[in-house]
Amino acid sequence: MEQSKKIPMLKQRHMFGKVYSNSVFRASKGVVVYYLKNYDRKRTVLGISVSKKRGNAVVRNRTRRIIKEAYRKMYARIKKGYIIVIAARQACTDYKSYQVEKELERIFENLSLFAEPKNGK
Repeated sequence: MEQSKKIPMLKQRHMFGKVYSNSVFRASKGVVVYYLKNYDRKRTVLGISVSKKRGNAVVRNRTRRIIKEAYRKMYARIKKGYIIVIAARQACTDYKSYQVEKELERIFENLSLFAEPKNGK
């Protein structure tokens, strides 16, 4: 079994605010994806936001884990040099991993965030 690489995560609160106010975004039923060009890094950084309105700590952490796993599956295909923030909507708390992955893939294709087109999958 192959070892998964660690995903660079966005931790600073002020950076979330910067992305929210200056970014391009797309929304679906379960998630909203914000992205901003990151000029001072050669890697893509992910931030995940799940509001307290979405449920208790168990529900929020499960939602974060599902979003992170869906993102991890497509991480190698994403262009480098962006800050991406994924905000969960209420419907996302009931989603399975494959549903979140499907929505993220559709949004990332729409935003042209993939480095190369998907090969026959």
